[in-house]
This record gives sequence, C-alpha cells and structure tokens, in this order.
Amino acid sequence: MESNGKYVAVARGGKGLLASTLPCLTREEAERRIRMLVPNVEFGDDPMCKRVAEKIFKVFEGGNVDFNEAVDLSQLSCFQRMVLEEVRRIPRGKKVTYGEIAEKIGRPKAARAVGNALKRNPLPIIIPCHRVVGSKTLGGFTGGVNVKKFLLTVEGAL
Repeated sequence: MESNGKYVAVARGGKGLLASTLPCLTREEAERRIRMLVPNVEFGDDPMCKRVAEKIFKVFEGGNVDFNEAVDLSQLSCFQRMVLEEVRRIPRGKKVTYGEIAEKIGRPKAARAVGNALKRNPLPIIIPCHRVVGSKTLGGFTGGVNVKKFLLTVEGAL
C-alpha cells in the first residue's frame, strides 16, 4: 500500500499476519522485504492487509494505533515466539529492557538472545520491538536507531 510516496507491504496467512514492513521508498523494496520472510506471498487487495498498512502509516504520522489483529508466529522458534508474545504486551508510551523481557519469559540470562529474536521480528510496529531498549543505550532497530527514537518520542516514552 502507498501513502505519501512511501510503501508498506503486509502478508497474512490463514491464522493471521505473517510479516510486515516499515515504510519503504518503493513498492519493489517493500515487496522484496516481505518475500525474504514469506517467499511465496501473493500480493493483492486483501482488506485486512490494507487496514494494517494504513495503521502502520498512521503510527509514522504520530497516531495512536492498536494492532489487535491475529498474528501467526508458527514459523518461528519457541523462544522467538515467547519473546515476541511478551513484547506485544508492552503498552504504548512504555519501554522495557532486553533483560526485563528475558526475566519475564523465565530466561534471566538471555538478554542478548532476546535482542537477536527481536532482530528477526517479522512484524515490526505490530509487535512493538522498538519499545525494547538496552540498559545503557536504545539498542538496535530494523529501521535504524533514529526511527526507534522517533517512535518512542511520538509514543511519549522518551
């Protein structure tokens, strides 16, 4: 989907959302990024995908959006699913550390592994990995640290 010269792609399966992109400069880039996660995806006019893409754009415009759509994380490892399910519970305007997520999932020494799981988040923004920060720095983010800082600022967490 296109908005203001940027493109977002969203893929879903029978059980829910599979992958999404952050806004990209071209449709081809958005579709390429989705195909890296969901190789056989078919692009069309799916109403749910369209609605989710609109919500992603709204977030980048500073809007307050709830992503309550079902997600399908079955293609991920058990650890990745635990991390992403916990991260999905972080409310807007809050941030937690990688270590706190590790504690919450019962793996207190796995802060680095939490970071690695978040690096592979197939649904950025929908599963708000930007709300997870390091104990001393903001940490990384798929869209870059400046985008993470922007998102945390518009959400009131910075």
